[in-house]
Amino acid sequence: MMWRKVGPFRTADALGDALDRIRTMRERDLQACAVSTERIHNASLVEWFELRSGLYAAEALAMSALKRRESRGAHQRDDFPETRGEYKLNQRIWLADGNLASSFVDMPS
Repeated sequence: MMWRKVGPFRTADALGDALDRIRTMRERDLQACAVSTERIHNASLVEWFELRSGLYAAEALAMSALKRRESRGAHQRDDFPETRGEYKLNQRIWLADGNLASSFVDMPS
């Protein structure tokens, strides 16, 4: 899904579909994963944390690509083929109450 919908050639529809699926996986499917109750050497718990981290990373990537409505560098938006000056900004992503948020901030001079 990440390659097909969030890969180098993207559209808003594909990014939105990917973002919805990733959020569903993180909010619903991840909670249904079986995790051992072992207290020592609990590999399933480690894998659960790795999966959660990977889903947050995938969500951050899809969300930031959807919010940047331009093509820049190797990442092309088929629906926004131009590089636009108003996006010459850094996009900041952070975790707020369990959900990812983002904003654009000026690049340092």
